[in-house]
Amino acid sequence: MQISYPILKNAAQMSIPKRECNAEQEGGHRPGTTGVRAASAPCGFGRMQGAALILQGAAADVQDEVNCLVTRRLIQLCVFAAVVFLLSGTVHAAPPDFSGEWKFNAAKSNFGSFPSPQSITRKITQRGARLSVTNLQKGAQGEVTSEFVYTIDGKRVTNRSKGGESAGSAQWIGDKLMIESSREVQGATLTQKDIWTLSPDGKTLTVDSHVALPNGEFDIKQVFEKQ
Repeated sequence: MQISYPILKNAAQMSIPKRECNAEQEGGHRPGTTGVRAASAPCGFGRMQGAALILQGAAADVQDEVNCLVTRRLIQLCVFAAVVFLLSGTVHAAPPDFSGEWKFNAAKSNFGSFPSPQSITRKITQRGARLSVTNLQKGAQGEVTSEFVYTIDGKRVTNRSKGGESAGSAQWIGDKLMIESSREVQGATLTQKDIWTLSPDGKTLTVDSHVALPNGEFDIKQVFEKQ
């Protein structure tokens, strides 16, 4: 950034009136004196002193302008650093870790018109982008164990269980985990979308599911508490 110096320019172009030198300033003698030279300043001294004062004032103005520019630049840098810090904190925030053993809370869950399971124990292992889930569910039809493995990158994977094959994918939606899957049930295709949400204290896992069948759709809410 260039700094203008209007005061310096004006000072350089300013003409200072000349002072007339009298006989005394020229080193002459006053009439009637004894011939001793009177002590006086040279005739150019006043001119030099005036120019020096103008230059001092110009230098002070230039220094003030430089200080203002430096202050503005420092403020801009501080604002930029604050914005970068906030953005980096948002972008690089660590995703939730669902690892642990979770117990089904029937009182806080909602299966709509469908019967609620008696109990569900869910063991989750999350390492980097790999997520493995083991469910042990007890209900009117007995115990059912199922295992699922996903990579949290949106890639579709296939899991096999006693009920058949299911294909699905997992990916982050902000600080929530979305798992989309599909499988064949008695000749019909069932699609399911699960949204996992971890409470701020990390002790409650809520799974909101939307299930679609050829004859209708319904929602399920499952709440688990960490053991």
